[in-house]
Amino acid sequence: MATLDPSHSYEFGLNDALERAAADLGALAIAGGTVLAHSRPTTIGVTNVIAGQWTAGQRSWVLFYTGAQALSMYWSPDGSSVNSHGIVPGGGSDPLPHDAVAADEWRFVGNTFTTGAGNNQMFIDGTPLGAGGAGGTLYGASSTAPLRFGSSDGGAEDYLGQIFNVMIWSDVLTDEQIAAQRTSFKPVTFTNLQGWWPMLSGITDGRDMSGNGRDMAAVNPPPW
Repeated sequence: MATLDPSHSYEFGLNDALERAAADLGALAIAGGTVLAHSRPTTIGVTNVIAGQWTAGQRSWVLFYTGAQALSMYWSPDGSSVNSHGIVPGGGSDPLPHDAVAADEWRFVGNTFTTGAGNNQMFIDGTPLGAGGAGGTLYGASSTAPLRFGSSDGGAEDYLGQIFNVMIWSDVLTDEQIAAQRTSFKPVTFTNLQGWWPMLSGITDGRDMSGNGRDMAAVNPPPW
């Protein structure tokens, strides 16, 4: 449990997901925050959702891969409209390390968000890759969207592959903290930590190890 070993993390298949209903999330409102995870996609399709609170009728935020092998973040300031920021391999001023997010390769990915234009910051392998996107706060506290790992609303936009050590803070971590988190199993700080899900099959399963009690339930079908 003390070492960073993703080999026992659950591998999501078609229609697999972990979920916690919005009513059971408590005050998971990250108007400014950080979302980090290790991921190894086996297939990169049109949209592969790593984590998010996102349904067709009530949007908050979602971190995902796209068919262009890019990492993107969508968020909503009001629950319906959509802001976005993404990183495309070799595109613009923010080329991805190692040229692309390739299938069957582990990547440490994430996003930080604060209010104000251009403050949505993407990270891959602990490296900041440029900020962008419109301003505004995340729509969180009154969202009716569940927190989901491995898919979006209704099991759509499936992530195929492994997801490991998802962490969410209601605070923006520094670049130095994010770089250190890449090689640390435990959170680099417990201050403002909203959830920590190692997702080790048969060890932690969907339990929230942050102490906040936001355990995730397996759906479609139970993966554990």
